Formats: sequence, structure tokens, C-alpha cells
Amino acid sequence: MSEFASLTLTPLWPTNSTPGNVVSYGVTLERLGSGMLSVDFSSSGLPEGTTVSFTQDPARYTGNNPRFMYFVMTVTATKPTPTDSFTFVVTGTSRRESISVTNTIQNLFKGNSTAPVLLSLDLRPSGDVELRGLGTTGESYQIEATNDLNNPTWTSVGLSTAEGNGRFTFIHAAAQSPGIPMRFYRAVKPGPSNP
Repeated sequence: MSEFASLTLTPLWPTNSTPGNVVSYGVTLERLGSGMLSVDFSSSGLPEGTTVSFTQDPARYTGNNPRFMYFVMTVTATKPTPTDSFTFVVTGTSRRESISVTNTIQNLFKGNSTAPVLLSLDLRPSGDVELRGLGTTGESYQIEATNDLNNPTWTSVGLSTAEGNGRFTFIHAAAQSPGIPMRFYRAVKPGPSNP
């Protein structure tokens, strides 16, 4: 007999530099035992005008495997909306069990609210650099790079827009090259000149 054991919710980073009005969350289900199990999803407490969809609803288990299933919950708003500032609830319901999880409000330190913070930089095997940052909901940021911090000449390498929760992702394609031993990045609001 299958038993619905747990439900978790994790905010996901945008997958491109122009996410628009969409915020995504990873949803992980765990079941114990084996056999048939169907779990329906629902949500409550999100801002008015938002729509929610799941990559699979209901989730259906059959047989002995898998123990865990992973889905994406997509929240779409009429305008960029900081859904992490709302305490909303996602519920999974099977015939015998119902489990609810409450979204944790994100209070990440951003320092000066006008200045974005780059949180991570990952080098992909392809030579691309992926930058992740935290800024202001719906704000666009110019991503700049320099090879020398002693005498920096900042060059724009592209733009990225923060999604509802202020997260932004930028992929600098083919950023790694043999002639450039190191590169530094920053994110700034677009304007005529930046210091």
C-alpha cells in the first residue's frame, strides 16, 4: 500500500534573463510503500490575479518506484509580483492523506535596495558563465565585466530582468577564453554611465 509521506517547496532561479511575470517553485513528493497513489495539488493565499499550474496534476505513482517525484509549480501574475513576500500554502491531497506546506517568506539581505547583489557565479563546462543575483522585482540590470579591478574598464555584456521574487539569472556565453585569465562581474541599473 502506498502512503503519501511528505511534500516540500523550493523557490527556483529563473532559467533565462527575461523571466517576465513568472515565478517557479520546485515541488517534491515522497511516498512510502508501493502500489497506486494519486496526489492532487492546490494552492491558496497567493496575490489576487495570479494563476498557478503544476507540470503534472495529479501526480500518479504506480508499482514500487520511484519513492520521490519532482514537479515544477509555476506562478504567473499580471505583473512582476514578489510572491515570496506572501505566506501562501501548497497542499497535496491523496485518498487517505493531505499534506500542506507554507511558503517561507524570503528576507535575503540586499543592502541598499537600489543596488543588486550578485550571489553566485558558476562556470559551465561549455565555457559559459552563469551569474545569479538578487535585485528588485521587475527591475532590469545591466551585467558588466572587466578583466582588471586595479584599473577597471567595465564593458556591458548584456541585460537581465529580475522576476517577481527579485531573482535574476544571466548567462555570459563563451565567457571563458585562453587570453583572459580572470574576469570580474557586476550588475548595475542601466544608465548613461556607471562608476
